[in-house]
Amino acid sequence: MNCAQRRLQEELGIIGVEPQYIDTIEYRAEVPPGLIENEVVQIFFVNFTSVIMLPNPDEVMDYCWEALEELNAKIVSQPNIYTPWLKIYLQKYANKIFKA
Repeated sequence: MNCAQRRLQEELGIIGVEPQYIDTIEYRAEVPPGLIENEVVQIFFVNFTSVIMLPNPDEVMDYCWEALEELNAKIVSQPNIYTPWLKIYLQKYANKIFKA
């Protein structure tokens, strides 16, 4: 099992998928109160039509499935409910993430 498969299982309870590596990106985000997160992140893509998710409550507060256009609209209208890194991923790296 590779690292991406292991993290999908540990964090989201997703098994039986084969993530495809897309790219490695780096981001920097200010995170209150006064912290800066500077991360190097590998992006993977998983294609499936249905999946069973059993999120680990120590890792995942909430989740939902949305179309990209709807998610972008919600980020504009309610930016404070989304993590800084999600906004960075979608603003700077959406082409790389969703080209697969």
